[in-house]
Amino acid sequence: MGNRTFREKLGKAHELTAAGKYREALALIIDEEVSSVRELFNKIAILIDAGFALRDEKVLRYGIYLFEEHHSEIIVLVDYRALVYYNLANQYANMATLKSFDNDYYSSFSRSELQKAKHYYYLALESEKIGPDLKRDIYIGLANCFRTLGRFEEALENYNATLAVDPSSITALDNKTELMIGLSSLYRDRRDEILKESWDLIGTVMDREDAVMRKDVFDKSRTRIQKLINRKAYLEEEQELPNWTLESSSDLEHFYITWCVKNKLYLNLCNFCRKCDYAAGDYAVIRKEDISIAREDRGRFLRLSSAYNQLKAEYVGARFLLIMSRYDDFDIDFVNTMAPMIEIPGKEPLDIKESLLDQSFLSLWRIWDGIAAFLNIYAGLNIQGHIRIRDIWHRDGDVKKEIIEKKDLLLNAVYDIYCDMYQGRFEKLPLLFEILSGNRNIISKAGSVEDLDREALTIELFQVVRHVLMILMQMLDSEENDDSEFRINFPLYSFEIPDAILL
Repeated sequence: MGNRTFREKLGKAHELTAAGKYREALALIIDEEVSSVRELFNKIAILIDAGFALRDEKVLRYGIYLFEEHHSEIIVLVDYRALVYYNLANQYANMATLKSFDNDYYSSFSRSELQKAKHYYYLALESEKIGPDLKRDIYIGLANCFRTLGRFEEALENYNATLAVDPSSITALDNKTELMIGLSSLYRDRRDEILKESWDLIGTVMDREDAVMRKDVFDKSRTRIQKLINRKAYLEEEQELPNWTLESSSDLEHFYITWCVKNKLYLNLCNFCRKCDYAAGDYAVIRKEDISIAREDRGRFLRLSSAYNQLKAEYVGARFLLIMSRYDDFDIDFVNTMAPMIEIPGKEPLDIKESLLDQSFLSLWRIWDGIAAFLNIYAGLNIQGHIRIRDIWHRDGDVKKEIIEKKDLLLNAVYDIYCDMYQGRFEKLPLLFEILSGNRNIISKAGSVEDLDREALTIELFQVVRHVLMILMQMLDSEENDDSEFRINFPLYSFEIPDAILL
């Protein structure tokens, strides 16, 4: 009888939350013991929805704690791993939003709830039994995380991934448009093209019936675009989408270009006009004309520009080594025979292409010190001598006060990527560096270099560094221009309960 009574209370509590009576809903169930995983799942849903609606951090954290503690049992119950991870990710994102009500920069320079959210969104994407609607929503959640953290390029990539799954998604189109308007303020040489693309995106949904509720939002976005764009007549021009071509003068150049595009290593490789649906280049471009900056700190801007050029040269050089290690249309095996090695039982003889692969990784890894030197100038830290990337962020184990006080989303974006390498998604990258550098302690614990997919990890490192270099270019543009259109967004998510277990 007691079990039936609690189930009835849960059903009533759901009705109360739907009616906005969250305190009454909590009073019904918060102190009740559950007797099944199904009851637990419903109780968690009520705790989380009510905790967020009431801005009660204690209740929300309690609901998230119960969910995370018992999620493996719930996965068995609902037989839908992706939905459980998606819910966990959403609720950590909600917690970050709740904490941001009093501090826009709560998630900056910390391993906050957004890191947990990203972790669970990725677990959801890697799950089986994931339908297109759920995949769309996961990509949107992941994009929103990156956007809040200042990782705008990665946010844009995930909005594009959303639209690849569901081209008609109003939310993805709205969020992508808002983000692109912000990017237009950083990439001034491409401002009109980016704003035109945003204008046209809005045009694809303005007259749809399911967009009526967002009409005011879209109208405001178009008004912003009209104020920002230099050539207003451009907005009404028809876009011609040329065929996508990659011109090259040799087989090697063709391989170089196509391999970079395939693996997203371009960093302005193509400098496409952005008018083509298949455009492969980055949004940002390096200006060819002389720099003109009407500010007193021209010297600082030129130091940053010089540091950036050096970083890009190092990236291009390392990338060439990587691509030569993958190019099979000429024979360089003679290098192996001209450099005989000591034969060691169980070890393969020298393979020049595999050596080039390893050297491309090690060469690119050294770029982190150059990135640190750039950030030292940008953040005005005045660190003397040789600087390592970790020296930028921490003092005595904590993030430096002078870094936090800057409230700089772009600076936070680089910090967040740095943390992902040592505490998150990219943690195999420093492991491979240690192994390739001959760190015997690491090798004995992790096995050998053959135990890791060196090509995949090397490509991943190039993609990570490319994102960092894009952020540094955004920093350069923000140095020259103070008219940023970026707005920190704080998304809200409801708790999804499968109909089969809703009480």
